[in-house]
Amino acid sequence: MTQFETLNEAADNLCLRIHSVAQRHGKLDALWVKGKTLSYAELHSRACAIANALRSHGIKEGDRVALFSHRTEMLYISVLGVLYAGATYVAMNPRYPAARNRMILELSGARGLIIAEALLSDAPDLTDGLNDLRVVIAPESETGRGLGSLTTIGKEGLTETDRPALHDVDSDSLAYIMFTSGSTGKPKGVPISHGNVIDYVTNVVALGGPVEPGEKVIQLADVTFDISVHDMFYAWTQGASIISIPENSGLMATRFVEEHGITHWFSVPSTARLLGEAGVLKPGSLSTIRCSFFCGEPLIASVATRWREAVGDEPVYNLYGPTEGTVAISGRRFRTEDFDPHEVVSLGTVFGDNRMELFDPETNAALTDPSAIGEICLSGAQITPGYWRNDGLNAQRFFTDDCGRRWYKTGDLGLLTDDKGLVFSGRVDHQVKIRGYRVELSEIEGVIRESTGAGSVAVLPWPLSSDGAPLGCVAFLPMAESDVLRASIRKACDEKLPDYMRPSEVYFLDELPRNANGKTDYKALEKSPLLF
Repeated sequence: MTQFETLNEAADNLCLRIHSVAQRHGKLDALWVKGKTLSYAELHSRACAIANALRSHGIKEGDRVALFSHRTEMLYISVLGVLYAGATYVAMNPRYPAARNRMILELSGARGLIIAEALLSDAPDLTDGLNDLRVVIAPESETGRGLGSLTTIGKEGLTETDRPALHDVDSDSLAYIMFTSGSTGKPKGVPISHGNVIDYVTNVVALGGPVEPGEKVIQLADVTFDISVHDMFYAWTQGASIISIPENSGLMATRFVEEHGITHWFSVPSTARLLGEAGVLKPGSLSTIRCSFFCGEPLIASVATRWREAVGDEPVYNLYGPTEGTVAISGRRFRTEDFDPHEVVSLGTVFGDNRMELFDPETNAALTDPSAIGEICLSGAQITPGYWRNDGLNAQRFFTDDCGRRWYKTGDLGLLTDDKGLVFSGRVDHQVKIRGYRVELSEIEGVIRESTGAGSVAVLPWPLSSDGAPLGCVAFLPMAESDVLRASIRKACDEKLPDYMRPSEVYFLDELPRNANGKTDYKALEKSPLLF
C-alpha cells in the first residue's frame, strides 16, 4: 500500500497534504502563470507524470533533482513532481551566470535535471562531466534531445495519472536545498525537510489565519528565493491559487492584485517601498488583500503604514527569519501607533515551539545583561538539519548549549527592548540584504580578487535608500586604474555573480584604510568622499 491510499490533512509530508487538497478541490484553480491556469486536478496529474518518469529512471527517495526554468507552469509542476517522487528539488535561476548554476548543480550532487525547452541549448555546458547526473527531463520538448550519455526524456515519455509512484517520505525527508551566497566564494546549500516546511506553514497560519479554498496568493519571488516556499505551500496545502506574476514586473504588481482579486500578499519590504514611491499605493487601492506578510529585510514603519492604508487596515505582519529557519520564524502584527515613522518594525514573537534568544557572538554564552546587544540564535523544529555537505560551516554556525539544545547562529544582532520587544540591530559579519537577497560581500570580494590578482578588495553596500536599505554595492581596489582592469572585473562579475551582487562602481585607491588591528577599515570607507 502506498501512502496515497490513505489521505490525511495532518500528514507529516507535503505530498500527502497537497494530494488531499487535489482530491477534494480538483476543480479549483491551483496556479495562474503567464496567462495559463491549471486546476488542482491538472496540476496533480501532470506532477504525477513527472514523478513517475523520475522514479522509473532510477530517482530514489532523497535524490536531488535540479530545476532549470523561468517561471512557467512547467516549473511549478516540476516542483511538485519532484516532491511526489520522494526526491529533493534544487532550483537554479536562468538569470544567474552559467558558472554559478553549474556550481549549484555540482555541489548538490543532483541525479536528475528538469529543464525548459527554451534552455536546452544551455544544458551541455551545465551537465558535461557531472558524474552524479543520470537523467534529464524536458517536459515541453516533443522528443527530448540526447545529451551525451544522459537519458533524456521529452513529452512523449510523460504519462499523466493521478497516482504518483511515491512510497517512503516522512517529516525528515528533504523537500528542497536552497543555495545562498557563501563567504568562501561558493554558494552554500541549505537543506529544508518536509517537517520544517509543515511546521512553518502551521505556524504562519496560526499567526495570520488560514487561506480559504479558492483564495489567491500572489507570487513575486523566483523559486531560488525562499519566499517562494511560503507562496507555494501556504497556498497548495489549503486549496488556494498561486498568481505568479512575470519576472521583473514588481512595479506592476498592483495591477495583478486588481485583475485577479489577490487576497494574500508576501514580499520583501523594498517592493512596498518602491510601489509607494511610484505613487500607486492609494488609501483603499488594494482592497481585495486581506492579509499581508513582509520578510527578508527590515520593514520601516512609514512603509508599513502606507501599505496598511492601501489594504484598508487589513492585518500587516512583519516576519523575521533566515533561510536556515525555513522562511520565517517569528512575526509581529504591525500597528501604526506602536512605532515612529522612521523606526524599524520589531521582530515579534517566535513561532510555535521554536526558540529565539540572544547570545554572545564570540563565546556562545547566553546574555545576562538585558540591555546588551547580542547575536540572535534560533532553535526548534523549523531549523535546517545543517548545511549541505559542509561540516566546517556547520561547526561555525551551530552550537549546543549546556542543556543539550542545538542552536543556529544567524549572524544578526538584536536588542531586547521594553516597549518594542526584540529589535534587529545589524549584522555580526560582513553580510547584507540587497533587494531582499542575502549577500555575502566577501563572495563578491573573492570574485574580484581572483580576476585582478589583488591582495585585498573591499565591497560595501551602496547606495542606500531613504530608509537605509542597501540598493546595491560598490568595490574598492588598491590598484592603479585601467580600462583593462575594469573590463576584467566586469567580465568576472557578469560570469560568476547574479545581477544584484554585481558592483555598480569600482573605486581605485593607492591603498585600503586599515584599523588598529591591521584589518580593512570598512567604517572609514563608508565615509569616503568618493561615495558622496
